[in-house]
Amino acid sequence: MRIKEIDIAKGIGILLVVLGHLLSDVGGVLHDWIYSFHMPLFFILSGVVLPERIDVKKLTYKLLVPYLLWPGLATFYELTKQPDVWKSVIGINIINTVSTYGIAPFWFLAALYVSDILIIYGKRVRYCIPIAAIIFTFVVSGACTGVLGNAVLAVVRNMYAASFVLLGKLLKSYIVLYSKKDEGLKILLITVISLIISVASSVLNSGVNMHKLILGNPILFLISAISGSIVVINVSIMIKDSKELECIGKNSMGIMCLHYKTIPLWGLVMLIPFEGSARIIIQMGLLIVVSLYISILLKKFIPLLLGGYNGKQV
Repeated sequence: MRIKEIDIAKGIGILLVVLGHLLSDVGGVLHDWIYSFHMPLFFILSGVVLPERIDVKKLTYKLLVPYLLWPGLATFYELTKQPDVWKSVIGINIINTVSTYGIAPFWFLAALYVSDILIIYGKRVRYCIPIAAIIFTFVVSGACTGVLGNAVLAVVRNMYAASFVLLGKLLKSYIVLYSKKDEGLKILLITVISLIISVASSVLNSGVNMHKLILGNPILFLISAISGSIVVINVSIMIKDSKELECIGKNSMGIMCLHYKTIPLWGLVMLIPFEGSARIIIQMGLLIVVSLYISILLKKFIPLLLGGYNGKQV
């Protein structure tokens, strides 16, 4: 059963992901704020809808199969641009994919796959193992991430992802409760306070990139990740109903995989001749709309690319 507010939050989240990627070359406060929480947000939202029991085969089709297929397509596209360095391109991409370090933005799928399994099976021991691993990760990562190889870095990053999935499970009752109550003023107050905390912590801890495990101060990273996610979740609760955002949210996985520079669509959109803010707004709109419609078509004709199982979406 889908939760409407979660789909809306995913819709807002993927809009921020696309905008953040478009702002990567210019940076700035908005870019740093988005990067401080946009991926933790998706792990938290996944935790909210994570069932008590999972079918590992279905989960594998939903996350791991697309994770393996999309880098193959991205590698093929990269080879069309750099045919002379095919050995290094293929080698690096295979190593990064197998290690679950991943190629942006597909790394999210592997991290979520590992996190879901860790949290569900960790419940059998009252979460002791995943919580202990997560605490150890927080203690060690701040000092060590600068010297970790990609394979070890991926393990550390997956522990962070698992912590956000677990937090999402704990937040489910909050979201369900406030989505059914008329607590607009209280939610607005929490949202404003969370926004202030989120922006302030992202300014103090700029340059975060969860894919590369560039987290700066781990405590500030956690504060900005959680507070920023609360802002988006609360906004989705206050919106209550938006068919457009729901549609975008339901197709957020496809948009995530299709909009980035590892797929040709990005290069085409970069040809837009406008300058400044207008250029970014038009590029963002095109990336979202085109990725959305391609995603809908892929779900219908090639569902395996987007988590299809036996011809159906999981």
